[in-house]
Amino acid sequence: NASTSSSQHNSTLSTTSSTHNAQQPSPTEQIRRPHKVQSLVQPLVYWHTTPPSLTITCAMLSQDGGRLVVGDGHGLVIIWLLMDCNGEAIRRSHRPVSSVRPFIVIVGLSSAIVDICECLCDEGNAICCLTADGSVGIINIADGGCIHMHSKLVTNPTKCVPLPGLKHVIVASNSTALTVLEMKSHKVICILKSHSLVLGLPPSINYAVHSDPDIPRVFVSLSSDNHLQYWDYGAICASASPTKFEHFSIFNIKVDVPTDQRLLGCDQTEHCDIVLVVLSGGCHLY
Repeated sequence: NASTSSSQHNSTLSTTSSTHNAQQPSPTEQIRRPHKVQSLVQPLVYWHTTPPSLTITCAMLSQDGGRLVVGDGHGLVIIWLLMDCNGEAIRRSHRPVSSVRPFIVIVGLSSAIVDICECLCDEGNAICCLTADGSVGIINIADGGCIHMHSKLVTNPTKCVPLPGLKHVIVASNSTALTVLEMKSHKVICILKSHSLVLGLPPSINYAVHSDPDIPRVFVSLSSDNHLQYWDYGAICASASPTKFEHFSIFNIKVDVPTDQRLLGCDQTEHCDIVLVVLSGGCHLY
């Protein structure tokens, strides 16, 4: 009965609201510990007989190993929980995955999801979603809430990669620039200018703490003029204002590409002492 249902729903809301008001956290607590605050609205996603089919465009595993995040060609982001044989969520353990359970379906992103990466905000662990129209959405991985949205930040986007510590994310596009977002302020802190079109970034950038502080922490990008560009991300993370900085580029290396091959991508070791360049007909190590 619709009226009975509505009455019961209103009763539940008022009860929840009273309890919520009685234990109202401070604004600081609401920002820093959102998982402690009970929401009055519980979104539900459902379907009639069969679940919708998805056009998967990208995927990632959370660093704790407990969530699989998938991007879709229609702008959906789906978070799945990885479960063990006892039906418990797997987090930071070596238990084998027995099943995958849908957890959250996130709607409202403007276009197809190009890439997804994990990041760390003041609000907690989050996912950075790069869409085909160049927008970047920062989503709370715990509850699917939107933390921040950059509308049409770049053109022709290709990839988003977090820097070590997950507090900065590099957004690459089919252009000569790399855009660096700071997750604390949700702002662009700098734009790295390459000599030509950026073709690739490593799938992940990791760095083990080195005992020698004089050794720069670097990552590489691959450009269409067949060069590996080395960037000082320690200096990038220390920058405080949105400016274009040429001096973040340490040096570059010319890649030997045969005339019948083309560049496909690159990867690097933790200290960037070895860089892998992938070509259509083989690989080079630098």
